[in-house]
Amino acid sequence: RPPATASLTTDRLRAIRQLGGGFAVARRDRLVRQVLLTVTSLSFFCLPFIGLLPVVAARDLGINVKGASYGFLYALFGFGATVGAWSVGTFLAGRPRSQTVRASLAGFAVALVGFGLLRDPVPAYPVVFVVGLTYFLTITSLSTMLQEHLDDEVRGRVMSLWIMGFGGTVPLGLLAAGALTAWVSVSQLVVAGGVIALILAAVCRLSEDRTGPDTVRAAR
Repeated sequence: RPPATASLTTDRLRAIRQLGGGFAVARRDRLVRQVLLTVTSLSFFCLPFIGLLPVVAARDLGINVKGASYGFLYALFGFGATVGAWSVGTFLAGRPRSQTVRASLAGFAVALVGFGLLRDPVPAYPVVFVVGLTYFLTITSLSTMLQEHLDDEVRGRVMSLWIMGFGGTVPLGLLAAGALTAWVSVSQLVVAGGVIALILAAVCRLSEDRTGPDTVRAAR
């Protein structure tokens, strides 16, 4: 028999308190706050291009989204993301995370703007590879930087906010982007996402100081 557990109401209250502890860390710790704001902004304003990719491929690049040409396009994007994630733990492991984040954000911005402006399918394949590489290089660097910075006592609580900011924000951004297509084109939305990524690269200042004891105590 499984061990007796607390009531559902107690579990919910405990989960709310723990989530509040994550917010307390974000409020007190500058690096945690900046990382969470950066990934949330990136997810909301820039990552909806993933959901809009079939529309861009069909309307702007003339690619049949039900054929192998589109499958190869999306596969290159995924392969680029794999290479970006792998790079963080290999030849970029010794570089400062903050520098990697800013450089990859800038590269992602340029690649995304270029992809949104393309009208020829041939160069779209290498460009979308660079988009995937720099996109996941940014995300993996931010996640690694955050987890290395956090103490064990608060890591899970803060990473729940990370998941909300990273994965939970993309559908909201895609919903907003869909509404905006009544006034602007999909390619313009993709380019705008690249411009916002460039702004994020310019304004993000990520220090790598360790979390202090006050932050840990505030989350308990």
